[in-house]
Amino acid sequence: MCDESRPTSEKIIAEIADRNGADATELHPPLYEVIDVEALDALFAPDRGLQPCDGRVEFTYGSWRVRVESDGSVAVEPGDES
Repeated sequence: MCDESRPTSEKIIAEIADRNGADATELHPPLYEVIDVEALDALFAPDRGLQPCDGRVEFTYGSWRVRVESDGSVAVEPGDES
């Protein structure tokens, strides 16, 4: 999902809430307890004034594996249950 009109953290919350069949306000723990959402949003802000670069951020949120690509796209997949 790549929607440049919303901060990256909002895209992640919306995707996980949708996959859980829950309202975004019902997610526990809040995303900000898992990752620094201000830093994440700043890193992937379309107007951050930096030259484009390749890279990604990956982290686990509950039972989900979250990946944010350098273009701002967000992928949420089931995490490793091992």
